[in-house]
Amino acid sequence: MRIALPLLVLAVLVGALLLWMQPVDRDTRGLAREDSTVKAEGEAAPELVQGPAPREAAVVAPTETPEPADEEKPETEVAAAQEPPIGAGDLEAKVPITIRVVDDTDAPVGEASVTIWAMRRDDEPGGHYLYRGEQPFGETNRQGVVELDHWQWVTVDGRTGEVTLKVTHPEFVTFTGDITIGPGQHVVRLERGTTVVVTGWHGAQSNVIMDLQLQVDHEAKLGSDAWEPLADGRLATTQIPPGPHWIVASHQHPELGRLSSAAERFEVGEVGWETLYLELHAPIDFVGRVDASVPRPVADGHVMLVLRSGGLRGGEPVLSQSFEAEIEPDGTFVLAGLRPGAGQIFAICRGWSSRKTLADDPLQIGVRFTEPPSAEKKRSVLEGEGDRAYILQRTEVPQVDTPYVVGMERTGILEVTVLGPDGTPVEGATVHTSPNVRVMGVGAWIHPWREWRATTGADGVARIEDLPPTRQLWFGAGATGLRMAAQDRAETPAVDVRSGEASAGEITLEAGDG
Repeated sequence: MRIALPLLVLAVLVGALLLWMQPVDRDTRGLAREDSTVKAEGEAAPELVQGPAPREAAVVAPTETPEPADEEKPETEVAAAQEPPIGAGDLEAKVPITIRVVDDTDAPVGEASVTIWAMRRDDEPGGHYLYRGEQPFGETNRQGVVELDHWQWVTVDGRTGEVTLKVTHPEFVTFTGDITIGPGQHVVRLERGTTVVVTGWHGAQSNVIMDLQLQVDHEAKLGSDAWEPLADGRLATTQIPPGPHWIVASHQHPELGRLSSAAERFEVGEVGWETLYLELHAPIDFVGRVDASVPRPVADGHVMLVLRSGGLRGGEPVLSQSFEAEIEPDGTFVLAGLRPGAGQIFAICRGWSSRKTLADDPLQIGVRFTEPPSAEKKRSVLEGEGDRAYILQRTEVPQVDTPYVVGMERTGILEVTVLGPDGTPVEGATVHTSPNVRVMGVGAWIHPWREWRATTGADGVARIEDLPPTRQLWFGAGATGLRMAAQDRAETPAVDVRSGEASAGEITLEAGDG
């Protein structure tokens, strides 16, 4: 399945990784394979890599509402409405959907915030598309009802079949799930969560730290205002759903700097009270350098380390935090203010990017076994996965070796020729691509720190440099009054990018916008 996403690089830089569920394809070998790929904005199928699948039980089928009988239409007109020609979608057309929010007793929930933040095509239910433009938002009335208008077409090639809702209320667990488009009211049932209270301490449990900043795994779906202070200054919430979770606490101390806890795993029951005691540690600096293969001075260098807890096993929640820094001309870098944990690191500079290394376990590349495998079986699976078995370099915080040396390799180049409907070169067309960073257990996003696009010259050729080596790098193109042909929108062109080499591609555009 092809996956794409018009994901802004800024979202990556502020740590909104999120999180995201990788689609799972099962095969006859007793393995489950996870894979996720994000595409650049403007590509043919901008699919959203999301968090865990919504619980189906939380969505009730739409209530039936009698509809007035339509006048009988000629068969040809009905067929045209049901099967529009490819590329004929009106991207400005909107249709309403009515949502009713209730609690576990079916009582209406007023003042619940309802947002449509993503869509699915009716002919591509596996695809998840970030909502175009401003996300529809509203609050439920006293009857728990709100009506929102949404795009009728996800892309010019596909109608909207489902919308993804986020429903929040301070007294309930946040709901995220899909609603199938259709007449009548669509009911969302909210759950009440366990009360979770967090106490932070440093040095001794009696030395309680107030004014905590808390981060919980993506699966908890907590908003920024989910935590409320108790009378004694501790923070509490009732919005965490039952099940396992991860949490990290931090605090900006006036003398000690930013204190942080390690990621702690905890379990939430259906009802009750859960108290967590989190030890805060002094900030940790991670010191490293790129290896000697990179000529000095190093130009335009950046490095990011992602700390991850959980996320490798099916249904397991994941918490991740990212820390980044510039690479100095002498090749050194310092990632400041880290917390303890297991990390994955990647770097890029002009002409060079961090080299992937062989995974330690098939679980790290999303391969799960129905039965516990032997060591020989694990080795065999990794050998059979080829390039997929190579992942980001791993490390620990606090680090064992100082400095940590990042292995590097030469980047590649993508050269794309863009032709018009008459087969002649198109000058001024924009070519875009989306080299991915894949973090095991977390997901994939577009590699930051670069604009992965270029404009064609008079010869119709655009050149994008500094690409990390990868297999099947998708690319797209467009120009004023021209768009990618239907075949390329359905099956986006791709090439292999090899270290130190230039890869060539070609796209023919057709008349049209969108």
